[in-house]
Amino acid sequence: MGKRQVCFRIDKSIIKEMEEIREKTGVPVSQQIELKIKGYEIVKEGLSTEERAVVHTALCFYADSGHFKNLNEESKEIVRQLISKFRRQKIVSP
Repeated sequence: MGKRQVCFRIDKSIIKEMEEIREKTGVPVSQQIELKIKGYEIVKEGLSTEERAVVHTALCFYADSGHFKNLNEESKEIVRQLISKFRRQKIVSP
């Protein structure tokens, strides 16, 4: 089954939304239209790079503070794993 060229009008507000998505994701508007026709949706998943960096910084600060000593071992391990995960993702310099 081959592709077929079609022409249709799209509301300006939808185009504006697709252009914003293009700026954030790099997915061209034409490809977004194709994906929508096929039933797909582009959604934000997880944290942005900036949000992950903030979380990492907060975790490191918390781990270095006196409050970390008051955590039980299970909670300390969770904080250590989160810090390790963020470093592996190279979101911030180790």
